[in-house]
Amino acid sequence: LQNACGTDLKMYCTDVEAGHGRRINCLVTLMKKKPKSLSEPCLDKLHERRDMWQKAQSMKIEGVEDLYYSIQKSHHANYLFGILAGICLILVGCGMSLGRITARAKERKAL
Repeated sequence: LQNACGTDLKMYCTDVEAGHGRRINCLVTLMKKKPKSLSEPCLDKLHERRDMWQKAQSMKIEGVEDLYYSIQKSHHANYLFGILAGICLILVGCGMSLGRITARAKERKAL
């Protein structure tokens, strides 16, 4: 967005302080009021961002089950489930190792 809208930011939003999305809001307001004043690449990026925001707002995840189904519908579902499985395997491996270490320590104390 910075690359696509850098010129537009300098031209229309120089008086707007950076941070908390204020500059993007400046560009969005300008897009709604005078869309032809923005450059094509900036306008395209702003439309892309608007679509992403709307998609994010439409997803309502209220629990683990909702999270599971939203991941399942994702294009990256296999990757995400693979990462989750890897984390579980690491936790199981650490638990087994620590359990063996603890058992050995108890055996040494008993002797």
